[in-house]
Amino acid sequence: MNLLELITKNDPNVQVQIRDTQSNRWCNSDDAKSLFKKITVPRYGLRGLKPVLFKDVYRGLMLRSDMRIVVKHAANYWPDFAQGGGVFKLKSLDDKKYDVEIGWGSSEQKSLECKKMYVAVGKLRNISVLPASARDQDLIIQIPPQKGAKIFFGVHRLLDRNELYARCIGDGVEVGPGPKPQIHPDDTIKIKYIEQATPDQWHLLYGKDTKVPVDPDLWKHYVVGNADSIPVEDGSLDFIFSSHVIEHLANPLGHLAYWGKLLKKGGVIVAIIPDRSGCKDYVFDSSTSTELEDEYRRGAMDPVLAHYQRWAKHRAPGVDPGEILESGRSIHVHFYTPKSMREILGLMYKELGYRKYSVKSEHNHKDFFVILEK
Repeated sequence: MNLLELITKNDPNVQVQIRDTQSNRWCNSDDAKSLFKKITVPRYGLRGLKPVLFKDVYRGLMLRSDMRIVVKHAANYWPDFAQGGGVFKLKSLDDKKYDVEIGWGSSEQKSLECKKMYVAVGKLRNISVLPASARDQDLIIQIPPQKGAKIFFGVHRLLDRNELYARCIGDGVEVGPGPKPQIHPDDTIKIKYIEQATPDQWHLLYGKDTKVPVDPDLWKHYVVGNADSIPVEDGSLDFIFSSHVIEHLANPLGHLAYWGKLLKKGGVIVAIIPDRSGCKDYVFDSSTSTELEDEYRRGAMDPVLAHYQRWAKHRAPGVDPGEILESGRSIHVHFYTPKSMREILGLMYKELGYRKYSVKSEHNHKDFFVILEK
């Protein structure tokens, strides 16, 4: 449950509220985004045999007295939280001790049905959320009246993409970078960007409206192709990188098997994938291993009507899914969590042609990392 992402997207199921002391009523905050805060926590670790000082970045909200966060229907949409698997972080910002109440119930009730009082101290620490007592309950995080309370409510530790970029050395491709590639050419990297449109078309479509300018210096590296028809020879690549692409693909296992054939021995697939439970896709169920394996056995690589029907139910209610399919609109075809991805890769990675895989994730992050090694 990524509260930062949901507040940014103005999700209707998440509300930041402040108590009006005169009327004793909860009122929605007009500037919830101003509560966003980052803190850096030093941590010593090892890189090889050498001690190294790491600086972990945590993102969260700065909360104060008589404030609360209401997550409507959380027990339904976030089953891990409802079953007691929810984890947040707490820290007092002025080294004093403050109480934080977290529980389940309804925002209309005077008191929560099941709750626990936590204490924020000067050191950042994990807290586990109690399980819900019924389906469809709201999750409520509440700061009782406390003079001068300043509390960092940590949502997640930030995953460092530089760890992925460091794996992208040699000859490689970035699939679906749009106007903002993440892997840039240098003395150690020879890169091609695989897109369905030419750079000129990208510029016409996105050059004026996007917040990310199209960089003409990179246009020479763009090659027109698809995720299932990359114009390179088998066994020629050291890496394939993709960010927020795999969720758009039908038969993702078939795509991974195809990508693996393009790799040299020892080559890697490096992918960033949205976590269904940490982004706007939380309204969908995760795609099952049975569904994904069935698509792989059938071999079709393009989305079908059933994919669009599932997507349109939440994203375009009232619109004919067939018309969306005919338009060629790109949608999220499948939905993943780190847990579901580990399950399907654990079953299939050897058959897909890889010798090992890893999935790196953090609680409440909007995406997670996957590495497959040939």
